[in-house]
Amino acid sequence: MLRIRKITDTREPADAAAAKQAMDIIRAQFPDMAERDIGKLPAQLRDPYKYRFLSELFVAEDRRGKVRGLAVMLLDPQLLFAYLEMVSAAPGRTGARRQRAVSSRRVQGGRRRSISAS
Repeated sequence: MLRIRKITDTREPADAAAAKQAMDIIRAQFPDMAERDIGKLPAQLRDPYKYRFLSELFVAEDRRGKVRGLAVMLLDPQLLFAYLEMVSAAPGRTGARRQRAVSSRRVQGGRRRSISAS
């Protein structure tokens, strides 16, 4: 089971740890993203005026507190405007089992079957 929670700053140790895990996921899933853009996430959460958006980090954690996915939303309260800047799952959590099953069928010579509506 996953728990989704919103992190608005990194002052609390649990929030700082979750933000660090989220940044690790971003590094792994978006290798072309500049490190300065990844590293500014805690500052974005702390200081919305500097970055001109109110930033919110949503993390999906398992029972042990390990971050399994994240979303970053940027809000402009004056314009009543928001956009989802990023959504990502932790590496290995993005349908890898299904992909392995499909690959294994191809290696074993399995044929693709089309499914038609009856």
